[in-house]
Amino acid sequence: MYGPAGMRLPKPNEQRDWLAEQARALRAWPWLLGLALVVMLVLPVVLPSVWVRMAVVNASLTLLLLGRYARVLGPLLRPRMTTLGVGLAFAIALYAGAALFMETLRALAPALAGQAESVYAWSEDAPLGVRLALLFVIVPGEDIVWRGAVTLPLAARCGPVWGCVLAGTLFALAHVTTGPPLLWLAALAMGTLWSALAVGTRSLVPVVTSHLAWDLAVMFVRPL
Repeated sequence: MYGPAGMRLPKPNEQRDWLAEQARALRAWPWLLGLALVVMLVLPVVLPSVWVRMAVVNASLTLLLLGRYARVLGPLLRPRMTTLGVGLAFAIALYAGAALFMETLRALAPALAGQAESVYAWSEDAPLGVRLALLFVIVPGEDIVWRGAVTLPLAARCGPVWGCVLAGTLFALAHVTTGPPLLWLAALAMGTLWSALAVGTRSLVPVVTSHLAWDLAVMFVRPL
């Protein structure tokens, strides 16, 4: 059975075995999860700049992970044309869905939709060149930590669906001190969907590609 761009979709038993293998290899993930949550929730007191804080947190956790689990995470980061194509297609679908959601939200809950302005305000809290450079540090780091080291063991333990939902929920929780409730909602939805993409493709490349394309679109090209 084949999915987007001719990528073969794994059979359920293959997926289960693969997730179990990842979980065994990433044995220290509960400690990493606790560290990631504590740092994300507490660090705003020390580093008020969102860009600097996210870059420091994700770069540090990524170096820690790759230093300890390079053998496990390395294969998940090998790019192929199919995985890059899937990531771009996923980003386009996400953007279209989010645009429709925001239009609906503005009609039904304008106060909540209005929180987007405060999110875009902090997203501009640095020179353009600095923001673009840091984005290419933050996004891969987030995906290695949350979609790699957190999602895969959770999906092995709880099953792919609930594991991805739980990973998305934890990702949203990590953003509670970063922005308003609209950002938490976005983190929940995107975190869950990107987790599902990582599990479904057994790769972090389409996730990083989709995440980068999404952030570039909503922050720098055409905000929703």
